[in-house]
Amino acid sequence: MARVTIQNHYQYCHVDVPGWKLGWTWANDEAIMSMSGAFATQRGNRSSFKDQVPHSCKKDPNIVDLMLDVLWENKSDNCCRGGLLAAWAINPVASFSSFEMIIGDTNNVQAPKSLTLMAPGPGYTCGQLEDTDPTVSSDIGGRRQVQVFSEYALNQHGNPHVLIPVF
Repeated sequence: MARVTIQNHYQYCHVDVPGWKLGWTWANDEAIMSMSGAFATQRGNRSSFKDQVPHSCKKDPNIVDLMLDVLWENKSDNCCRGGLLAAWAINPVASFSSFEMIIGDTNNVQAPKSLTLMAPGPGYTCGQLEDTDPTVSSDIGGRRQVQVFSEYALNQHGNPHVLIPVF
């Protein structure tokens, strides 16, 4: 499982229409089995999947944010701003958007390569993903900590900042 958060750290510059688009290239034969809070613009050739049909099996998916009026069952926490991100200094609560996806493959899941954030303007090519400490959540009324999934933090050149916890 991966939770992806995109945050606009510009103080006074919004990400406006048509909004952000996030793309990458998978390292192996990964596929997006399901998503909430965003969607892949193309499904790819899913004919090799017999049991569970993936959301997208493109080697180089492009992901876009869902609109504000999306059905509740398609949402995830802090999602669905239609790709729009407020400037951090003006409205920090609306300066980020998140989505979740379940990744599957035939071999082993690797961090994606060639991460690119497209937004109005030139877009941003991101640096290498770096391994970081795993995400931890509370369980049993806060009495136990559970590793949710390990993370990769994005070392990006330029703004807006993208943090991608993956796998």
